[in-house]
Formats: sequence, C-alpha cells, structure tokens
Amino acid sequence: MFTLRPATPDDAHGIARVHIESWKTTYRGIMPDSVIDNLDNTVERRKAHWEQVATKGESIIFVAEQDEQIVGFVSGGKLQDEVKGYDLELYTLYLLESAQGQGIGKALFEVLVKTAHEQSYKSLVLWVLDANNSKGFYEHLGGKLVAESTWQAKDRLLKKLAYGWANLSNLVSNKS
Repeated sequence: MFTLRPATPDDAHGIARVHIESWKTTYRGIMPDSVIDNLDNTVERRKAHWEQVATKGESIIFVAEQDEQIVGFVSGGKLQDEVKGYDLELYTLYLLESAQGQGIGKALFEVLVKTAHEQSYKSLVLWVLDANNSKGFYEHLGGKLVAESTWQAKDRLLKKLAYGWANLSNLVSNKS
C-alpha cells in the first residue's frame, strides 16, 4: 500500500535519499562508476537542490510514501531540452528498488499527467538512457520514440531516447 501527495520543501531529504539510492541501483553498469559515485551523491547536497526546486514552485513534484517513508518521486515542468511539438518535460521518476513492481511508478506518472493537464499543458516528453530498462515502462504507457541524442558521461558517450505523448487529454480521458 502506498500514498501519493504533492511534495513540499520538507520532503527534500527523503527525495534526495531516493534520488541517490535509485541512481546507484539503476545506472550502475550503464554509466561509469565514477559518475555515479561523484555526482553530488551526498544526501545533503541533493537535499539542498530539492529544497530549492520545491520552494521555487516552478515544477510539478509528487512523492510516493510507504510506511511514512518516501519511496519514490516524480517531477516535471517546462521543457529543459526542447523537442518540437511538446510543452511539458518529465524530469525525474525514481523509485527505491524495493518499491518497484508495485504500480507506484505508474501512479506517479499518472498523477503528474493529470496535474499537468489541469495546468493546461498539452503534451509530454521525457528522456531516458537507451540502456536503461525503464524505457520499456514508458513504451508500455504508450510513449512513442520521438527523438534521439547522446550524453557524455566522463569517458563514455551514452545514447538517450526521447519518448513523447502528443496529447495529454487522451491520457487523462483514458483514466476516466
């Protein structure tokens, strides 16, 4: 059993913990260990980032809780990496490994879509590394491959894929 709710600045520590732990379990073997081990990977550094993001109020952020602990989060907002025809970018969707496979990721995705639609966003895009197994999750949710790019992670060039949903109204109406 889990609950979803909008994030507040007080959630920054829990979000930071999930962010760091999920990076370690998701990206180990995909990108160089030095990137994972040195990417602002202290809870305090990530906490400061998430406090700032939550305080600004420019992003949509929801957390998932189990037993009063944050086990996942999602964030999105205006495009950071422009993809023609899209106006909303899903920035992050991370879960602790122990929280995966319970429908939490899908629920976080859906609450972000619903909230974004209510805020007049029309379409959604997200970027995922090609080697990340979560791309299948986004394909299952109906995402279509709309762009490709690369990201330099230390000495490794990684392929990243953009998945898009051209019409948020369709996603929201499918849930009604």
